[in-house]
Order: sequence, then structure tokens, then C-alpha cells
Amino acid sequence: MLAFHELDGRAWTRRLREEGIEYVVVLPPTAVPELYWMEQRPALFEPVARELSGASLVYRVVPPG
Repeated sequence: MLAFHELDGRAWTRRLREEGIEYVVVLPPTAVPELYWMEQRPALFEPVARELSGASLVYRVVPPG
């Protein structure tokens, strides 16, 4: 399995924007590359909700501009 940094987070982010995706929901298990990418790009992804246990999260895709 590839390490998260070896996968293409930029392409994933580009596809989200091209498709007009506004929110990304992360459900358990949270050891997924998408969560890593969102946490590494706070200017592009804004955390908006977290389950009390922290197991589920919602991020807003920040619009360009």
C-alpha cells in the first residue's frame, strides 16, 4: 500500500472543485488519505463539525478566490 504522501491529493482536491463538492464527510475508520490531505491544507478545507468522540468529521471545501 502506498503512503498517503505518495498518493495524489492535488488531483483529488481538483476533482472536488470541478464537481462542485462543498462538504466532505469522514466516517470511521479515519485512517484515510483524504483526511490527511485535508488536515495538511487548512486554506482549502475548513473543519466545520466533529462528532463528540472525534470519530466522524465534516470539512467544508473552501471556494477558490
